[in-house]
Amino acid sequence: MAKWVVFFGVSRSGYYSYVGRRETREEEKQAKSKEIKQIFDESEGTYGPDRICGILRKNGKKASYRKISKIMAELGLHSIHRRHKTRSLTDSRKARGVGYPNLVRNQRFEEPYQALCIDITYLKKL
Repeated sequence: MAKWVVFFGVSRSGYYSYVGRRETREEEKQAKSKEIKQIFDESEGTYGPDRICGILRKNGKKASYRKISKIMAELGLHSIHRRHKTRSLTDSRKARGVGYPNLVRNQRFEEPYQALCIDITYLKKL
């Protein structure tokens, strides 16, 4: 038995079975690539891998996000919609105003509970 068979822990018949299916796998990949390209073109470039996966699964085909992403990258297909990064809607630096200075700024704390703070903005004024 060849050294590579022992090294990879595969049987000789398993290896040749894998090699024999290479053409079939390549044909399946070409067919899937064609279908992905068609769906992408029908969406006018707005569908990303997640939506294309959903459509393929809805049509009864197997589709993983990773595989579809890889095929789309190979074909150079990129959705025109980008996911937005979440950003803070408030800027707390300006929320307090000038009349409320930060009393613990530039202080050094050696033990827990030397300074405590609470937020009472939710309390209703009487």
